[in-house]
Amino acid sequence: MAQQMMNTKPNHNIAIKMAQELLKVNLDSNFKFHSYGHTLNVVRSAHAIGFHSELNSKELAIVNLAAWFHDLGYCLSHENHEQLSAKLVRKILTPLGIDRQKISLICDLIMATRLPQTPKNLLEQVLCDADMSHLSQIDYPQSSLLLKSEIELIHGINYTDQEWNRKNIEFFNNHKYFTPFGKKILAPLKTENLKNLCAERLLVA
Repeated sequence: MAQQMMNTKPNHNIAIKMAQELLKVNLDSNFKFHSYGHTLNVVRSAHAIGFHSELNSKELAIVNLAAWFHDLGYCLSHENHEQLSAKLVRKILTPLGIDRQKISLICDLIMATRLPQTPKNLLEQVLCDADMSHLSQIDYPQSSLLLKSEIELIHGINYTDQEWNRKNIEFFNNHKYFTPFGKKILAPLKTENLKNLCAERLLVA
């Protein structure tokens, strides 16, 4: 058991490096929002939310791996990327000797981020809140423009400023944070961004 515990962290580090390499090399440059930067933001947010949610070190390690892998499926396709991400988790982590139960748990966390998000436990709630943490961040307007550009490039859909603003407001109103940290800290910041969107709607109307 002691030897197994000693091997866990190096294997995790190898898995993370493999995920990083795939994102940097294989991810289409048209993914302006779902980029390496987005994944890094989710990883950092997951650690902060997980810490404030009082996850233990093993739980934080699982959430960390799930955060690194949660959008890796975009390296293969923009469709069903969560399922593809879970597939890559099994393909990469299994040969590293990471426990099957842990791999299944990581896959469950990733699948919980599908929209509409339906987390069933605290770990899934942490990752879901981290995945949507950009809604509460000060640079949300820049993130929104990156997503708009990505949709235009990947899906060929073009929105007017008014249409995009309306879709953003609708998404904000339908979204909710799940963890206590998300509800107490992130939600009020998201509300400020929503107020700015509503004010912008008056300007572009």
